[in-house]
Amino acid sequence: MKRSQITRERRSPSAGSAGKFLWDENGSFSVEAVIWTPILAIILAVVMNISMVFHAKSQILRVVQDANRAVSLNRLNGETAVQDYINTNLAYLGASLDISSSVDSATNIVTTTVHANATDLMPLTFMTSKFSSVKVGVASHHIIEF
Repeated sequence: MKRSQITRERRSPSAGSAGKFLWDENGSFSVEAVIWTPILAIILAVVMNISMVFHAKSQILRVVQDANRAVSLNRLNGETAVQDYINTNLAYLGASLDISSSVDSATNIVTTTVHANATDLMPLTFMTSKFSSVKVGVASHHIIEF
């Protein structure tokens, strides 16, 4: 028997059920999909959590800048008014915020800082333990104009 005939017989589906099983590629996509789908879902969940943290940070910055602008135009008076304004406008985040605000009368600058845990800003609770020590901070300074 020639070598090419032996190779053909091994690869041939008629070489028995074991040979047919080894060389048959039907259903290979299903097996690959079962392997790759959970990996891709995990990557998607992590990317979504991190992107929502950045989105929330930009929302926090916008509200802090609005509050400082209101103080600089004398629409809000005092640090507690700034903190209440920020808490009210960021209540939809559902995060515990550490807010500090101060008005320096010597330089006429209002400074507000806000800190939040990154896990409080994530919509999915998947793998949040990896980010439990990460804090998101926002600071804004504004010159008082009145």
